[in-house]
Amino acid sequence: MPIMLDPRDVKARSESMIRHAGGTVCAHPPILDLTAMRSTDEAAGRTVVMHALYMICLRAPVVVIRDWIFNHELDSHLTQHEGELLTHTNSPISRADFLNLHWQIESTWALLWAGGMVAELSFDRNIENFMASLQS
Repeated sequence: MPIMLDPRDVKARSESMIRHAGGTVCAHPPILDLTAMRSTDEAAGRTVVMHALYMICLRAPVVVIRDWIFNHELDSHLTQHEGELLTHTNSPISRADFLNLHWQIESTWALLWAGGMVAELSFDRNIENFMASLQS
């Protein structure tokens, strides 16, 4: 049976922890409508897709990333916007999309921590530089 979450409660608890640690909170973050935990397969698929999309920021050709995602049947883990982004194979992505993809590394790191692949998740330190060598 899936664990049900109240998105507003999760948001409030997260913001409280950030403020308690001396951080600031964006006044307009979205409240996601996800109300149940993702399965292990869903979380793993999403993590892999996010990491693949991040490779676009490192100058991997969009067509190569798109083909890799589809060849590995991971396209169901794309958001609608990400799927549309992967159709831009003959033109560069916008600066806004580039920045949004760059932030994927932060989410990927959090998912790796949640999956037990990373021992510590600290918001006041940079992301470690060893993700490519992680093994399950």
